[in-house]
Amino acid sequence: MADEDILARFERGGGSTPAKPQQPAVLATAEGELPEYVAYDTQDKLVTIDIIRSTKASRCPMLRNYLDIGYFPWIKTNLTLFFTYMTVKVDGDNLTEIIDAFRFGKCTAIRQYSPRLYLPPEEGKPIINRIEITAIPLREMQELLDREEPPGP
Repeated sequence: MADEDILARFERGGGSTPAKPQQPAVLATAEGELPEYVAYDTQDKLVTIDIIRSTKASRCPMLRNYLDIGYFPWIKTNLTLFFTYMTVKVDGDNLTEIIDAFRFGKCTAIRQYSPRLYLPPEEGKPIINRIEITAIPLREMQELLDREEPPGP
């Protein structure tokens, strides 16, 4: 069976094997402990990004709708992702790695921290405290991009 062509199963019809469901990151481990918190995931050849919130519904937008990332290089506590139909505001600490993951097209998931769902992250690691998603019409996108100003001193 190991030498069988995987595509041949689909060409014959009826031979596909259902995929095993993956365990959600928020489930407790076998020992009853909470899983380790990881603020973001990366991979090559992205199609979507998982936006995992701890208190509201999560989203999974297609990256073909991703337009831009807004951030201030000297501030490592927030960023805004612009999609064709929504903005995603992210607040946290030590977000430089996440910003870089988006800049280089590698970020596949961002995750909001909750002490009910995850163990606390190590000191100095990225942590996302809040994710705010706002749906916006495309015609207002340029206004939002033009309105961005750095915070006062």
